[in-house]
Amino acid sequence: MRKMTLLLLVPVLLSGCLVGVDAWDRDASYTTFRSSEPSQNEQSIQAKIELNVGQLLIESGVPGTSYDLDLYYDENAFEPRLDFRRSGDGAHLDFDLDGKSRVNSGLGKTRLNLKLDPDTRLDLDAQTGVAESEIDLSALKIVRLHLENGVGETNVFSATQNTEICRHIRVENGVGTLKMSGLGNLNFERMEFHGGVGAAELDFSGAWQRNAEVDIDVGIGSVEIVLPRSIGAEVRMSKSWLSGIDIRGFRKDGRTYVSDNRDRVSRVVRININTGIGGVEVRWR
Repeated sequence: MRKMTLLLLVPVLLSGCLVGVDAWDRDASYTTFRSSEPSQNEQSIQAKIELNVGQLLIESGVPGTSYDLDLYYDENAFEPRLDFRRSGDGAHLDFDLDGKSRVNSGLGKTRLNLKLDPDTRLDLDAQTGVAESEIDLSALKIVRLHLENGVGETNVFSATQNTEICRHIRVENGVGTLKMSGLGNLNFERMEFHGGVGAAELDFSGAWQRNAEVDIDVGIGSVEIVLPRSIGAEVRMSKSWLSGIDIRGFRKDGRTYVSDNRDRVSRVVRININTGIGGVEVRWR
């Protein structure tokens, strides 16, 4: 029953965004906006990126370039707003696409590609709306990550070890679909996940360098947690009678579920799960 409700709800939410797109698009005037900034040896950059429509790609760029931004958009519907400033030994980058009219125009054609300096510590805040997003954190020095996924589909991954300690990861998933992989490579201390209606997969594979804490809060959506066998895990759950939780390969120790391999590995992730009527699956890979 929960799956049927979700399937019915998502088209209703999307329909309000998609109706009449073709008609508005006939009046579109597409153009490009490009901006980049050479590094001045800043030690860190705080980047806040917001894209409510279209396709978003964030990835590692060329060393020595603080950022390189390439945007394709409808200038009749949107106006790019970019602010880059330096303060002390750091820098701040803020970008969003301001809608001049209904945001539906150019829904599928807007594209933003942002490349960030792999040699600079990065505090990244990314917010997406009705969008398809790919956030490649490989080779970036992530010290903090905040991600908000709206209605769209977002893929976040890291294929390499983060050489900095990531103090905090906060993820909010609305109606959209979210996949995060290589989370073990991010070298994080604490992670928060807040799920709404959408579905999410959190894959903690990677080269773990420390123990970590993870808090999972699920509303009526679903979350799949994938754990590599190279780490141990402790799971504590708070749930309602409507919750659906599937956890395997654990033994119960009081109020805590402990993985069978916990005493044989050097790294352990402690996961706290709070769920209402959503579903959570914990499995091993």
